[in-house]
Amino acid sequence: MAAIPALRTTTVLTPAYRAAPAARSMPQVNLSAAIFAFAGLTYIFYSAASLAGSVLAEQARRDGLVATARAKAATQEMNFLQRRLDGLKSLGAVDRWAVQNGFVAPDRAPHSSLVASREQ
Repeated sequence: MAAIPALRTTTVLTPAYRAAPAARSMPQVNLSAAIFAFAGLTYIFYSAASLAGSVLAEQARRDGLVATARAKAATQEMNFLQRRLDGLKSLGAVDRWAVQNGFVAPDRAPHSSLVASREQ
């Protein structure tokens, strides 16, 4: 089997003929107007960023004050509940509750038999 020889083609490049673009006139930019516009835009964006930063800082300060007040109120409520719980856990409170609800300790006589160990 013989290989088919590759065909060689030659391409002749001819120079492209196209119309030359018309010379555009460059707009004349006034340098002072460009500087003024840049300075104005810079001032506007700087002012907006400063205002936004101040608003966010004030909001954070107020949130901190609210959080502090809530923490203080929660601490006061916790202290109140702790005092109530301590009062309910005391031995006298438990005895009063037991008597109110008809409970009698199994190792205690139904009637109090407390006798003073010494008379004065």
